[in-house]
Amino acid sequence: MCFPGNIKTDILPVIENPKNSALFGKNSAGEDVLNTMYEYNDSAKIRYNGIWADVDLEYILSGNNVKENLILNKYTEISSWKYKMETENLSAEFKDNKIVFADIKSGKVVFEMEPPYMYDADNNISHSVNYSLEKIGDEFFINVCVDTGWLKSPERKYPVIIDPPLRATTISKDSHVSRNNSNANYGSDTGLRIQNDANDECFALLKIIMPSIPSNATIRSSFLYVSFFSVYTYLTSMNVGIYGINYSWNESSVNWNTANVSGFCDSAHSDTGTLTCSTFAYYKARYINTTNIVKQWYAGRTNNGIAIKYESGTNKTLPIESKESADATMHPYYSVNYTVDDLIIENGTYFLKNKRTEKYVDIENSIMANGTKIHQWAFSGDDSQRWIFTYLHDGYYSIKSANSSSNYYLGVVNDSTATDAQIVLRTGSPTDGMKCSITTTASGAYTITPKTGEGSPRKVLAVGWYALNTNGIAIQQREYVNDNNYKDEWYMLKLEYTSEVALEGQKKSNWCWVATSRMFSKHFYSMVSYTQNQAVAHVKGSEINEGGTNAEIMSAINYLISGISSASLSLQSKTHNIYSESTLIKFLDDGYVVAVGRGWFTNINDSTSMSGAYETLIIGYAESNGKIWFIVHDPLPVNNGESYLMSYEKLVNGRNAQFWETTDRGVWIDCIVINTLYSNETIPYYFED
Repeated sequence: MCFPGNIKTDILPVIENPKNSALFGKNSAGEDVLNTMYEYNDSAKIRYNGIWADVDLEYILSGNNVKENLILNKYTEISSWKYKMETENLSAEFKDNKIVFADIKSGKVVFEMEPPYMYDADNNISHSVNYSLEKIGDEFFINVCVDTGWLKSPERKYPVIIDPPLRATTISKDSHVSRNNSNANYGSDTGLRIQNDANDECFALLKIIMPSIPSNATIRSSFLYVSFFSVYTYLTSMNVGIYGINYSWNESSVNWNTANVSGFCDSAHSDTGTLTCSTFAYYKARYINTTNIVKQWYAGRTNNGIAIKYESGTNKTLPIESKESADATMHPYYSVNYTVDDLIIENGTYFLKNKRTEKYVDIENSIMANGTKIHQWAFSGDDSQRWIFTYLHDGYYSIKSANSSSNYYLGVVNDSTATDAQIVLRTGSPTDGMKCSITTTASGAYTITPKTGEGSPRKVLAVGWYALNTNGIAIQQREYVNDNNYKDEWYMLKLEYTSEVALEGQKKSNWCWVATSRMFSKHFYSMVSYTQNQAVAHVKGSEINEGGTNAEIMSAINYLISGISSASLSLQSKTHNIYSESTLIKFLDDGYVVAVGRGWFTNINDSTSMSGAYETLIIGYAESNGKIWFIVHDPLPVNNGESYLMSYEKLVNGRNAQFWETTDRGVWIDCIVINTLYSNETIPYYFED
C-alpha cells in the first residue's frame, strides 16, 4: 500500500478475539516478535513471526510503496483483524468495497485502500475478503474479514496469505476508434466506446503506466477496473477481449485507419472478461482479468497499452469512462497482486557449467542470429558464454545472451515440446520455449526447465547423449533423469566483475611475463600498440626467450604505455606476500586487474624446491553457492593462451584444488598491483604462513 504524506505510516495492527489482544511488534505473551528482515536490491521484507498464534505479519517495502501481508500458517478460529489508522485532516468512507480517504476541506480523494484477496500454497485464489470501517471518536479502525469456509476447506494448503493489491492509476492516454468514422479521433472524449453491431464497430485503447515492483516479485493476478453507465433496464452482459498493442500511438491523432491495421495489436487476446449490468445506472469498478498481459509487461514487453474489443454477449454497445471523466473515481485502473519470495537465483549474468562434462553453454561460432545452435565448449569467459538471467515475475526466467545489444535469448527451437529438441538463439518477446524455471538438485547443482519441457516426464537443458566431453556437442531439451550422470545438471556461476581485456597468448615459451604485462597494460589503456617482441627487446636488450622478474614486468608495463599521451600507472611489486581472498576481490571490484606469479614446487614442504614459475592475469570473478571463482587469463599455450576459473585455495596452493578442479604444483609467490590504499594489506605466502 502506498501512503501519501498526510497519512501516518505507523499503522498499528490489532488482532483481537474475545479474550486477548496483541499489538504490532508483540505476540500474545507480550514479547518482541520482530524476527526476520530480508533485504533485496530494490526492496526490503520485514516479517513479524508469531504476531498471533500461527499468524505472521509481513511488510514489503519497495521505494515509497508499503505492501502488507497477513500470513496464516494454519487454520485458526480467527477470521477477522482490526487495524487502527491515525489520520490527519482526512475523512474516511467505505465505498464500493474500498476505503476512500479524502481531504476534509476540499473533499478531494487522496488515497484508496483496495480490498485484499487471499491465496494458499497451491496458488488457489479467493476474493472472499471484505473491508468494513469503524470510527471511534477521532480514530478509524479497519476490519478485515475473511471467508472461514474457504479457509477450512480440506483442499486448502497452508500457509494462506491475505494480500492487498498494488494499484496502477496513472493513465498515459486513452481513446477509442470507430469503423464508421474511420478518420475521427476521440482522444478527448469522456467515454471509451466498445461496440460491435449493425450500426458501428468500435474498440477502446488504453495505456496506464505500471508501477515498479521488486525484482523478486511473482505476479499472482491482475485486473483492470472500469466504470460505465448502462442504458439497459434488464440483465445484459458483454464479453470483452484484451489485446496487447505493439506500437506507440498518439492519443490526439489515433483513428480507425491507424489502429485497425495488421500488427497494431496482437491477433489473439491475452485475457478476457465479462461486464454485466441489470439496470439503468452507473456501474463502478467492474473488473476484467488482465493477468497475462500484465505479466508480459513486467517480463520485458514494452507497455504500449491495450485494445479492449467486443467478443460476444447480449450487450453490444458499452461506453466505459475515460480519464477525461469529471469523476476521478470512475477512471480506469489496474490492480496487481504479487508476492515477494526468495528467488532460486538472483537476476544477473551467469556462466553455465555442465556438472558432467565441465564445459560451458556457448553460442556456436559466436554467430548472433535466429536459429544459431547452442552447444558446449571449454571455458573462454567471453560474451558467448555469458547469460543474463532475468526473473519474469511469473515463476520463470528469460536467459538472454550478453554477446549482443540485441535481444537474443536462449530457447527451444520453435517452442517444441519434443525430447531432443535443439536449444538455439531466438529473438522476440519470450514465449514458452524461451522461459525457464530453475530448481536445485540434491547434488548441489541446478536444473533448467523450459516451460515447453514441463509435464511428465520433465525435460530440461542437457548435453546431447553422444561424445559427452567433446567441444561442440549440442545442448538439447531432454528428459531429466535423477542419477549420477549429471549431463542434465548445471553449475551456475554468477559473474560479479570482469575486465574486457582480450586474452593474449605468449609469443615464445618463456614469455608469459611479457604477455601478462601487455594484458595488464591493455586493461587500463586499450590503445597499447607496442608488441611483446618490442617490450622484451626494450627490457632485455634483445628478443631473448627467457623469463622475467617482477622488476622487468613493471619495466615492460611502463614501456608498453609510454607511447600513449599522459598515460601512467603507479605499480607495486609483492614478493612472498600475497592477498587475502577479500582483498583480491576488492582490487577487482574497484576495476583493477592483478598479475600473479605462481612457482612450481616439486616438494610442497620445501620452499627451495621451486623448479620454475609462470605469470598470469586475474581479470575478474564469479560466485556459485557462496564459493568464489577467479577468472584467469593464462598466456599459455604459446600463441593462443587459455582462460579458466580458479579457486582461491588452488591459487594459493595448487594441491588444494576445489570441487571440479585438478591439482597442480603451483604456489602463489608474487604479484604486481596498482598502488591503492590497501595495496600493503598483504598476508604471507604459503611457505611463510
